[in-house]
Amino acid sequence: MPAMQTPFGHFELQRLPLRRRETLQAWDAADEYLLQHHAAQRRGDVSPLLLNDNFGALAINLARQQPVSWGDSATAHAATAYNLKLNALSEKSVLCVPSTQVPALQGVTDVLIRVPKNLALFEQQLRQLRPLLAAQAQVTAAGMVKHLPHGAKPLMEQILGPCQLSRAEKKARLIHCVAEQGGQHIEALPDRLCEVSEWDIQLSNQVNVFAHDKLDIGARFFLEQFHHLPAAQRIVDLGCGSGVLGIAAQKQQPHAAVTFIDESYMAVASAKKNYQINIGDGDSVRFIADHQLPACRGSAFKPTCRPEGRPTPTLPDLILCNPPFHQGNTISEHIARGMIQQSHQALAQGGELWLVFNRHLSYPSLLKRLFGGFETIAQNKKFIVTRAVKR
Repeated sequence: MPAMQTPFGHFELQRLPLRRRETLQAWDAADEYLLQHHAAQRRGDVSPLLLNDNFGALAINLARQQPVSWGDSATAHAATAYNLKLNALSEKSVLCVPSTQVPALQGVTDVLIRVPKNLALFEQQLRQLRPLLAAQAQVTAAGMVKHLPHGAKPLMEQILGPCQLSRAEKKARLIHCVAEQGGQHIEALPDRLCEVSEWDIQLSNQVNVFAHDKLDIGARFFLEQFHHLPAAQRIVDLGCGSGVLGIAAQKQQPHAAVTFIDESYMAVASAKKNYQINIGDGDSVRFIADHQLPACRGSAFKPTCRPEGRPTPTLPDLILCNPPFHQGNTISEHIARGMIQQSHQALAQGGELWLVFNRHLSYPSLLKRLFGGFETIAQNKKFIVTRAVKR
């Protein structure tokens, strides 16, 4: 198991979702650089605020300082909890706060940030951060040079104050800022609006929703095949993003119970808002921020009664999925492959997984292995839509 050594100790860290023969570390040189800088400041008596701590590398090292970990990834928060337990640290030593909430903090003096690749998300976080800061607060952001957006430093200077860019170490850099003023409110960025006229769907998406100001072409191609969908009682929109797939399915099958699942808190909040805009309120709809589908068995899949009095199944009979092909800055198939495996585990017997993906990806072999085969519903030069039945 990989181990991380820093001025704060020696820690074992795992990425989530767990997979056999993991080849990727749960931290990188930017995490190490940030922790070295923090240790050099000799601020061990300060409880830091952490933003976008990918797998808990910062939180685990600083657990004795009782940090608050704030970010948009349910996977990151689950990994923090997992790695706290792995290193025999109290789960109460780190407070995890989703991006859809603002930490109940005032006069924050120390902030460590992993700069996200989404600059709109970074700007939103800085806007929400500024009212929490004390005057002269130390704010230090980090990233690998190849992933650090060029606009990150100007954004910090615009919202917080003058910044200094460090020299590179192990291909990582720091952006250090001493906040000029603290406690001042600044307007949050508005949601991005998008219309799907073919389905009479209006979307209002927060800044970290994939393709947040338009409908991505994979989802559009998928929606064009929805007239082939089977009748279902319980539908899951897995990796829901804006929720457009689940909303369209609900419009098509109004008596179905629909569950929206995504690891992004902003995506789940956007899906919920979009459902209310386009469908209204519903007793059988669920919205879940989670990094894996099997964890949703139980409360999310409770039997409910349909209008005609027949109970819905406790497991989904239709899963719709437009999976991601990256985790943070890492381009990889393993997230989508995990979603396919989880779908096979979670589906009711005879249930169906409908998937859209780029033609060059290797998912067909996995579908064959798990489901015994699949049917190609449609394909074009870029995408393929498949149907796989759990036998």
